[in-house]
Amino acid sequence: MLHIAKATGIGGSERHLLDLLPALGEAGHDVRLCLLESPSHPIDALAQGFEDRGVPVSRLSIRGSADVRLVRRLHDVSARAQIVHTHLVHADIHAGMGVRTHRSRLPRLVTTIHSERRGDTLPARLMMRYLSRRFDRCIVISEAARVAAVGRLGFKDGVQIELIHYGVRVGECSDDLAAKRRGLVVHSRLVAGKNVDDVVRAFAALAEPDLTLTIVGDGEHRPLIEHVAQRLGVRSRVTMLGHVDDVWPVLYGGELWISMSETEGFGLALVEAMGAGLATICTDIPAHREVAAGSAVLVPVGDVEAATHALRRLLGDPSHRKKLGEAGSARAAAFSIERMARRTSQVYEAMLSGRSIAD
Repeated sequence: MLHIAKATGIGGSERHLLDLLPALGEAGHDVRLCLLESPSHPIDALAQGFEDRGVPVSRLSIRGSADVRLVRRLHDVSARAQIVHTHLVHADIHAGMGVRTHRSRLPRLVTTIHSERRGDTLPARLMMRYLSRRFDRCIVISEAARVAAVGRLGFKDGVQIELIHYGVRVGECSDDLAAKRRGLVVHSRLVAGKNVDDVVRAFAALAEPDLTLTIVGDGEHRPLIEHVAQRLGVRSRVTMLGHVDDVWPVLYGGELWISMSETEGFGLALVEAMGAGLATICTDIPAHREVAAGSAVLVPVGDVEAATHALRRLLGDPSHRKKLGEAGSARAAAFSIERMARRTSQVYEAMLSGRSIAD
């Protein structure tokens, strides 16, 4: 089977694939990956990550949102595949146009909707509504993604759509780290919509001179976040680590985790924070509500004052913080990589046999 994904860096969907594809290989599937890359966003580290995990990678250049040359090349590279599985809008559209022009019933075509797709342009949404009929299945990672798949993209609920949550393999925690938990932690892409600058504002409003904030991740909003921290007088207490390969030591070293994101398809970072036993604060959006299921403190999007209040309350109540961390850890256990891979394999088997998963 051939997975096709458009990538510009390592975010939630890419980290998901770094877990899913090796797990599918271990389950006996012949898995290959074709990465679509823009010349302005080299993805050497991501490609190497897949190769290190035993996933063969090919790379094709994509130029613009409608690359006719790429459509032809995807037609060629998919010719021998039984299943083509696409990820993110550029892969969906180009593979949707190129893959299903083969005369045989193969390859079967499936996509995963990784977000609420609010960022799709109107032409992209219209194209996906046209192409959706070419897909045999549509995997959604949350109920929020299901709403997008049906309402924005035209997939048929109950016919094409299967819900499969992301899986997480929780890292190990040393006794030394567990004994030294301190400070706030954020791990996120530093881009528009993640609102990490609002986290800095809430952190500064606490006026706790001994408290620290550690930010893991990178992106075009990093200068903005650094500027906000400097302007509010907390830059010396904010550590910006950039991208790290292993986030677990950072998570296990913190007391509290917070996200002020205004939209999420799933909330992989939230599950990881819960899996590390951190008390979590996150925005009251559909994906966070679904994933946390009552085991996180929810605050309104954009409400820095509410976030500050939630932080102050948890920092001042170790007992409540401990209970919240334990509840989150129990909830995170429901999102396993093994279950994710098993359910994905069932989708593939159903597609090839022409039956529904429920059969």
